[in-house]
Amino acid sequence: MKLTFAALLLLFVSASTQAMSLACVTEWPTTSVYASTVGDELVVKVFHHNGEGYLPLYTGIITPNDLPKMQLKADLLMKLGRLYEFRYDLKNCTRVNEDIMSCIHGKETELNGIKYQPFSMYTKRISHEYDRGSYEQIEVAFLLVFNGESQHFSMQYMKDECFQEKRAEKIFSAL
Repeated sequence: MKLTFAALLLLFVSASTQAMSLACVTEWPTTSVYASTVGDELVVKVFHHNGEGYLPLYTGIITPNDLPKMQLKADLLMKLGRLYEFRYDLKNCTRVNEDIMSCIHGKETELNGIKYQPFSMYTKRISHEYDRGSYEQIEVAFLLVFNGESQHFSMQYMKDECFQEKRAEKIFSAL
């Protein structure tokens, strides 16, 4: 029993402290996400190729009653600018496989006069099946906290628009 627990603990610790990288870029660049290990941190950069006016605000259903809140959210997130980054201690990150990873309790940051904490970041695989075929997407989602108020945004990519390791490292170092 103790050996099993020790093996599981070792597996968890090694999974959460190993080097991690990910890059998701749409075919016609819109919003790209680059994540890479730097020292004992996972640094995640978000880049809006066409400017912050094109940042993704929401994935899902929006009703007319949501529009005023969406505008407030857009105004707040646009203040972060075209390129920004989040930092997470690797000990707070987990990678399940090449598509699934998550981090919690990012480091509080100030950018353009705005203080925020990246509370969490995660990816998930979404499978779509219909009568003519199927495809998979990877969603990259963030939960940020601004002055005690949380804001969520995410971006969905086709599975082949996300990749790891060497290709991600080359893109990440260019930013």
